[in-house]
Amino acid sequence: VMKAEAEKAGLAAALIVNTCAVTTAYVKSGQLIVESDCDMATCYQYGSSNATFIAGSFTLTLLETYDNATAELKRDVTTLAVYGQSVCTINSRTCSPTTINMRGGRVKIKECGAVTTINGYAGTHDLTELKEPLSITTLNSYPGLTILVSASSLAWTPGTTNTFAGGAKVVNVGLRDSTYVLDGLLYHE
Repeated sequence: VMKAEAEKAGLAAALIVNTCAVTTAYVKSGQLIVESDCDMATCYQYGSSNATFIAGSFTLTLLETYDNATAELKRDVTTLAVYGQSVCTINSRTCSPTTINMRGGRVKIKECGAVTTINGYAGTHDLTELKEPLSITTLNSYPGLTILVSASSLAWTPGTTNTFAGGAKVVNVGLRDSTYVLDGLLYHE
C-alpha cells in the first residue's frame, strides 16, 4: 500500500503494513510503518529510511539499522543491531531486547523493559530521557562506546559489566545539553 501523503512529507515512499506476515523486509529509503497486527520477523534498514514499529503481540526477531536510518520501536525485539550513523529509539515498556549490538550510531532508550545483553563496540547509548529505571543484565563495553546519562534521569543498573581495553566512556549531561554533547562526540569537537 503506497500512501500519497509521502510526497507531501518529502519522502520517497511510505509503506504501511498491517494484518500480514512478513519474513524479511529491506527498507532502502522512504518510510515503513509496521502496524500492530503485522508479524514481521526481520527488517534491514539502509540509507535515509525511517521505520516505526507499533506495539503489537508479535516480536520482531531482528532489526538491523545502517547508514542514516532511523527506527522507533514500540514492540519487542529479540536482536537489535545498530551500525553507522543510524538512530534507534526504544519507547515502550513492552520492548525487552535480548541483545543490542552497537557498532556505531545511537540507541536512545526512553522507556524499555529489561535488556539482557548490550554489546557496545562503538556508538552512543543515550539514557538522558529515561522515564523509569532500566535493568541491563550484561553490559559488554568497549572503548568506542559512549553512554550518556542525565543527573536528573532515573537509574540504570547493569548486573554484570565486562569492560574491554578500558570500556565505555560515561558522560553525565543535563537534559538540555544532551543534543549538543552528542553532536560534539559525533564530530569530535
